[in-house]
Amino acid sequence: IDPSSNEVIDTINVDSAPWHVAFGGSNIYVSNYGSNTVSVINPAANELVDTIEVAGSTGLRGLAYDGSNIYVADAIRDTVSVINPATNEVTHTVGVSGGPMIIVYDGTSLFVSNKDEATVTKLLPM
Repeated sequence: IDPSSNEVIDTINVDSAPWHVAFGGSNIYVSNYGSNTVSVINPAANELVDTIEVAGSTGLRGLAYDGSNIYVADAIRDTVSVINPATNEVTHTVGVSGGPMIIVYDGTSLFVSNKDEATVTKLLPM
């Protein structure tokens, strides 16, 4: 949104049911709950540049970037998948019980909120 005119600058189409947005490196990453993919957007060009399939996922939610990797939570499958932003491929999947929803990175660790257990899980970056 342009603050001087309150008008939308651009709209970028992504996959079904976009859920969470995170900035990582030079791209914007969007978790798509409806398609179990992560869309990669080049913000300088305002265009979709890649779509990452997160195999086996059923409920992608929160995203975080730790300076090296993108992390995406799957609240249905109880996992956090790790994406290498250089290749846009999933490199690891870690089990996190309790319906992981939102992920934040504090500069040292990742914290994942778990809706089903009312807990927060602490993970070390991969």
